[in-house]
Amino acid sequence: KYVSMKNRYMLPMILAFGVILGCTHSQKVSQSTNPIEQNVEMYPGYSVSKYKDIYFSGQPELGDLPKLKKMGITNIVNLRLATEGSYREAKEAAAAKKNELNYSHIPMSGRAPLSDELISKITQAVIKNRSAGKTLIHCGSGQRVAYWAGGHFYKDHGVSKQEALEIAKRIGLTKEPLVRGLEKYLNINE
Repeated sequence: KYVSMKNRYMLPMILAFGVILGCTHSQKVSQSTNPIEQNVEMYPGYSVSKYKDIYFSGQPELGDLPKLKKMGITNIVNLRLATEGSYREAKEAAAAKKNELNYSHIPMSGRAPLSDELISKITQAVIKNRSAGKTLIHCGSGQRVAYWAGGHFYKDHGVSKQEALEIAKRIGLTKEPLVRGLEKYLNINE
């Protein structure tokens, strides 16, 4: 009688445990295989990629920062070099301050190899003010953002090397030198 009572309770416990594991696994898989929303229109003429409350893009117009704030963006992480062509980072910093946006500047050269240290530095800037609202992370064209994101999803979210490369491409990584740089960081083709 004791054995049959034990078995009677064990089977439902085993099934429940299996369902819990199955749900956890499927959530991880569905999250890791396609976590990026593409072509999210923030306002007419400005579309971005999105993961949860983080938006990835090229340079927004500084005059449009009030529109972004209205849409819930409270944090900006800028990966552009302080001077790129006619761009001046100081103007963006001043515009962010004027619009009461949290602002971080982490210059990232597309020529520099991707490293755990650089990924972590940018990730910390994203995390720093995340509880205040949505975060926009940008560079000039979105290429360096996608480059960083591929490394970040691999390093910090545990996606596979191939998934990390696909995520970067969905965000917009197309420049061959950066694709090769990400592949080198991920040790793909070596």
